[in-house]
Amino acid sequence: MTDTFTPNEADHEAVRARGREIVERGFALMNDALAGKEYVVGSFSIADAALFYVEFWADKLAIDLPEHCRAHYQRMLARPVVQRVLREEGYR
Repeated sequence: MTDTFTPNEADHEAVRARGREIVERGFALMNDALAGKEYVVGSFSIADAALFYVEFWADKLAIDLPEHCRAHYQRMLARPVVQRVLREEGYR
């Protein structure tokens, strides 16, 4: 995917590093927002589904989730509807 951002193959590693930096900064913000809460806005909302999507792919790409994001991800994975959808999609 790095060729989407630069045609120069020599720049691909820098693009990947910058992307990881942006993702890690985003997770740090969400980690702070989740401190002391089970869900993004206190009770389950669409924001949690959106965050789960990003957490799911971060997990698949071996990107470490900070403490509160990891706990949120585990809570989401424990939801029966999430388990069902992941099974239907072939992930579990």
